[in-house]
Amino acid sequence: MIAQHSTSFAGRVIRNDIGVIGFLARVVALARELCGFFRQRFALA
Repeated sequence: MIAQHSTSFAGRVIRNDIGVIGFLARVVALARELCGFFRQRFALA
């Protein structure tokens, strides 16, 4: 019973970490897109 609980807790922590990494990756991708967009705007201007 204790082992089962610790396993589910570890699974929850790992899932949470993956969610955080995915969120950070999304933020970085969005920042890069905005950076490229502004660079194009300034290059054309």
